[in-house]
Amino acid sequence: MSRAVVLGGGLAGVLAAAVLAGHADEVVLVEGDRYPSGPRPRRGLPQSHHSHVLVAGGARALDALLPGTVDALLANGAHLRGLPGDALIFSADGWFRRLRTDAHLISCTRGLLDQVVRRRALGGGDVEVWEDTRALGLTGDEARITGVSVSRRGAPPETVRADLVVDATGRRSHAPRWLAGVGAGDIEEVSVATGLAYATRLYQAPGDLAAAIPAIMLHPGTAKGQPARGATLFPVEDGRWIVTLTGTRGGEPPTDEQGFTAFARSLRHPIVADLMAEATPSVPSGRTATPSTGGGSSSGRACPPVSPSSATPPSR
Repeated sequence: MSRAVVLGGGLAGVLAAAVLAGHADEVVLVEGDRYPSGPRPRRGLPQSHHSHVLVAGGARALDALLPGTVDALLANGAHLRGLPGDALIFSADGWFRRLRTDAHLISCTRGLLDQVVRRRALGGGDVEVWEDTRALGLTGDEARITGVSVSRRGAPPETVRADLVVDATGRRSHAPRWLAGVGAGDIEEVSVATGLAYATRLYQAPGDLAAAIPAIMLHPGTAKGQPARGATLFPVEDGRWIVTLTGTRGGEPPTDEQGFTAFARSLRHPIVADLMAEATPSVPSGRTATPSTGGGSSSGRACPPVSPSSATPPSR
């Protein structure tokens, strides 16, 4: 019997396991945490509180792999917005013209996305899921990996034979050290410091605007010598909006409520700040900074009546 072992039960690991279930006799998914019972952030996912959207290509690919996933997301409160027709996008050159195209995005919290995908990918019983299980290392040698050493729920280490091991543990991966441990030699790593940070907050939106709001994107400006700063506001499930503020080095968004609000108000257009002023923060602030190749933050508040300014969002 052929066996594939996938390390890491996040979105990448779950989708990898779903694909492998069509090729291997047995698929084992090793997850270090326990999955939340509802559509909530998963421990070990640093960016779980930030904005996550599926654009058209990703949504089509996900639905091709797991048919019905997009419908399930929408049925559970996710929102579909056409691009740029159902969006207000303020670029360095002004507002995008709003017109109908085949492009779109689907917005929801990361917790909902993960839960719906897990149910559809793992619900059929083709993948054996080991929660609360730590991957300790690889077995084999420089010519071939033969399995994984794991500890299940704190038990003594055991070896799991595998014909294929997929490492989907993300930024926490120990693969370079593990491969060196079986004699595969040093693995070259390249880190790129992006200097990017973002802060995100969830808001309870006003009832008349909760579901009707367009997707809103304020692209960073291009002032020479100044940090690039921007914002997005997307509708998510349960009548909420998710607001993410972004900034490069020297212009990182604050995470306290007053600083978060002031940062939004200082952007090139007031639309996001005006919407925030009409909504109620539903979670405390927090931020995830980007060490290398990625980054983020978490904070909150949101809502609409747009104040007059030098630039007016275009009508359709």
